[in-house]
Amino acid sequence: MKAGVAAVFAAMAAGAHAAHLHHRAHDLFKRSAYDETCVPGCTTIYKTITGAATLIPNPPPSTSVAQSVTPKSTVTKATTTCTEDVQSSSLPVSTPTSAPPVSTSASAPPKDTEVAYQPPKANPTHTTEEAEPTKNVASYALKKPVNNQAPKKAASGSSLEGGNDHFGIAYTPYEPSTGACKSASAVRSDIQSFKNKGFSIVRVYSTDCNTLTTVGEACKELGMDLILGVFVKGSGCSYDTPDIKTQVDAIAAWADSDLVKLIVVGNEAVLNGYCSPSELSELITTVKSKCSSYNGPYTTSETLNVWQQPDVASAICPVIDITGANIHAFFNSAVSAPDAGEFVAGQLEILKGICSGNNVIALESGWPTGGDCNGKACPGKPQQAAAIRSIRQSCGSKTIFFSAFSDKWKNPGEFNCEQTWGSGDLF
Repeated sequence: MKAGVAAVFAAMAAGAHAAHLHHRAHDLFKRSAYDETCVPGCTTIYKTITGAATLIPNPPPSTSVAQSVTPKSTVTKATTTCTEDVQSSSLPVSTPTSAPPVSTSASAPPKDTEVAYQPPKANPTHTTEEAEPTKNVASYALKKPVNNQAPKKAASGSSLEGGNDHFGIAYTPYEPSTGACKSASAVRSDIQSFKNKGFSIVRVYSTDCNTLTTVGEACKELGMDLILGVFVKGSGCSYDTPDIKTQVDAIAAWADSDLVKLIVVGNEAVLNGYCSPSELSELITTVKSKCSSYNGPYTTSETLNVWQQPDVASAICPVIDITGANIHAFFNSAVSAPDAGEFVAGQLEILKGICSGNNVIALESGWPTGGDCNGKACPGKPQQAAAIRSIRQSCGSKTIFFSAFSDKWKNPGEFNCEQTWGSGDLF
């Protein structure tokens, strides 16, 4: 991509993709969505979409919402339907042994084109229906009793990066067709597959479905690392919230925290309105104190425009060690699949400026194979192959690819794409 086009992507990146609400992984409950357009002199438009809440995907949830981002000049939403192609992609993904460096001249936004965050004129509404309590909570081998010492901050400049062009994979231990919890043997088979494909780390979102036992033991046996999640939903944003307490206590009691290279507290919790920035900051601090034998880095995952809000950065930057974001080029209607990598890399460059001194990571990035076009962003097998290849070449060593499997138990969602993000077979 020529530098001029890269500058356009960088200018859009400050707000264009950032606030989409892709129905990812554990994110199985009602949420709001922001449709945001940012160009010089931009206007921000907000809309709210709600649906039934659930944490464990059995039975499947009733809605899933993804956000589209459209430049002013192309507001009309495309309605072309792109069905999932069952044939193998005609665009095979390359497999270089190391990721090429990202050119900051192409990815970083020029100073005179970066768009400042524009706060909403009114807060979006959120519903308060409670999700079903987490099921299948396993017992774990206990460590020494947790003490109440002050939480430690990981060393300044903590970094998390792979040695090849596909660092990690996002994974939930659910049956793709039903959403039921997978057996330990099925989980082990999945982890073995990730290992064989060259991934070095697996991102999970919560401790449900006995994740620490099944995924954790498989990773330990096979030499894989873990990114653990503490999942936050609409039922509360404090350690005293029952489902949060269950997760945190399980992690604190788990005997294999040496496998964990990062703990992510909340997945778009501020964007969804489940936490205020100060509440999330306090929760991260509490998780650190409860999980005191884990001395590695912490973060949370938000979209770029949320990170750009001054109150978010000021509250959360002091308590995290790496800045993480979910970055999906598909939700920017001006980005076609072959340009996905440059878009993701450009957003990572902007993200570097949010929390001074922190390294950054794309905690989710991918492309769907089925659904409707979003402007230039069209789903499909060949398109997904092109997008994944592009991301691998631009910033794959700092990306968690979303996701291992397509989840047919999800509702289709906006652009009818939510069931088709599985990309594991491209690696």
